[in-house]
Formats: sequence, C-alpha cells, structure tokens
Amino acid sequence: MSTSSSSKRKCTKKLDMRPKDASDAAYARVSKNRLEKAQSKSRFVQSVVGADAARIAPLPKRSNLVRLADGGVTKPKAEKMEKAQLTDKLFGLFERRTFWSLKQLLEETKQPAMYLRETVQEIANLARRGPNNGMYSLKDMYRQQNKPAET
Repeated sequence: MSTSSSSKRKCTKKLDMRPKDASDAAYARVSKNRLEKAQSKSRFVQSVVGADAARIAPLPKRSNLVRLADGGVTKPKAEKMEKAQLTDKLFGLFERRTFWSLKQLLEETKQPAMYLRETVQEIANLARRGPNNGMYSLKDMYRQQNKPAET
C-alpha cells in the first residue's frame, strides 16, 4: 500500500475561447489595437539642438536645494583639525562620559564624519551589542593612561 498523497486525474474537457465568427470586425479591431499598443514605444529620446539647448540646465543637486531658516544656503564644510588636537579633544570628551555615539561626537567636535570616524576607531572601541550598541568607548590602554594618579 502506498502512502503518497498524489492522485492522477484525466482532463476530460478542454476549454478554448474563440470568437463566434473569425471574420468578426469588432474582434479584429480589438486584437489589432492590442497588438499595436504592445509594440509601440512608450518612451522617446529627443535631441535638443540650437537655441533650445542653451535654455536647458542640469537639475540641481539636493544639497543645493536645502535652505536654512535664516534664508542662507547650506552650512560650509567643517574644517579638519590636526589629528593630535582632535585626539586631545576626544580624550576630553571620553573623560566627561564613557559612551558616545558617532552622531554625538560629530556635534561636539564639528569635524567631517569620515575623518572623525577614522580617528575615533584608533582610540575607541565600538560596542556591537548590549545596551550601548553602536556607541564608542575608550580602549582599555587609553582608559588606564588617562586616569589621574591615585595616592
């Protein structure tokens, strides 16, 4: 006795749909319109020549569209500090608090994100799990160096 649940069936009726009359004008029109619509291109490329080309300008970047509340344009780029000066500032911040997110460090130091991330990765560890996930804490070797001498 077989335990498989397959069943074999035989198709007894075949259902195809055709128009009543092959020379039916309405069906021929519908079929022709459907075929033409499927074959037509929906997008076209136009080349602009002459005086029209001078009027067309590329779309502005999104950063150029952002306006500040006072009506000025976007903030100027942050200038890089020297690496030693930045590390000193970071050590000072880590003395204030143990854990910092990159966003908080960016606000405090006002440095470019990639430059700050590179510098922070040299002196701090990124917590990957736990309650301080995504936050930096000072590496153990620097934490011991920066502690004040206890007498």
